[in-house]
Amino acid sequence: MTVLVLNFHHRNPDMYEMPSWIRKTVCEWLAWILRMSRPGKDISRQFLLRKAKMRELETRYPPSLSLLSNVKDVDNAIPLNDFPPLRSIRVEEGGFASVRNELLAILNELRYITHKIKHDSEASEEINDWKFAAMVIDRLCLWVSAVYMAVSTLAIFLSAPNIANT
Repeated sequence: MTVLVLNFHHRNPDMYEMPSWIRKTVCEWLAWILRMSRPGKDISRQFLLRKAKMRELETRYPPSLSLLSNVKDVDNAIPLNDFPPLRSIRVEEGGFASVRNELLAILNELRYITHKIKHDSEASEEINDWKFAAMVIDRLCLWVSAVYMAVSTLAIFLSAPNIANT
């Protein structure tokens, strides 16, 4: 189990994508059963039941792409030819096309940086999910070994022949 915990702890989204069943069973339900909390995340029974209902509704009625593009800020890089010419700016050298191309290049660079920051944030979130799953499995192993040790110690003491005589 230690190997499994260490394996989960050192996983990253470049190599492994967390399956939904691990996310649901380990990170949500098993964490709730073991009374574990996670900063910034609600792991109450009511929240988990609402989340399960929302997943069921999403599978039954997928959201439209036009609504998702507004909510999720779908990346749509603007090609250089889509902008109307800039007529209000006076430029001595290079003309309007060079200013327009410079602004579009800056816009595309900003989009690239924004996309990179979002990607890094999502990767960090998934790494944290793997580490939390490792913590939950580690806590489960602690409880299983503690119960096993208590039961086996009790069984050894009760099976000793001298205890009944005294």
